[in-house]
Amino acid sequence: MTPFIRRVGREVVEGVGLYLKGEDVKLEFDLNTDGLTSFMRRVLSVVYVIPRGFVACYGSIAEVINNPRASRAVGNAVARNPWPIIVPCHRVVRSDFNIGGYRGGLDMKRKLLKIEGVAVTARGRVLASHYLRASRLRELVSKRGLRFGG
Repeated sequence: MTPFIRRVGREVVEGVGLYLKGEDVKLEFDLNTDGLTSFMRRVLSVVYVIPRGFVACYGSIAEVINNPRASRAVGNAVARNPWPIIVPCHRVVRSDFNIGGYRGGLDMKRKLLKIEGVAVTARGRVLASHYLRASRLRELVSKRGLRFGG
């Protein structure tokens, strides 16, 4: 293993460890997006800017990438996110505020949201006070740009 890989691996493990302890860390790493479609890069760029303590729905992400009818395709892209936690796909929920699915399982999604201070009801719904509308997401993307191009 090269010194670079050891260093990056240590940074990832340390960053994720701090995150899981509840610290507000922004996990920023150089991620290779060569195998991703332009659509997936745009979707993950929007997901990347959803701040800790908030969620957005698939439809809002579709609006932000100027493809408002693509909610289902956004869901598929989010489900194939190769970097969970770093690109916080657990912060994406259904339009009815139900937490929806998660590759790591619903218990894990609930735990991650709880670590971030997002209230989830016993029926699996996120409280509306944690929800980001498309207009706010658009502002965040315009400030930070599309992290992964597209």
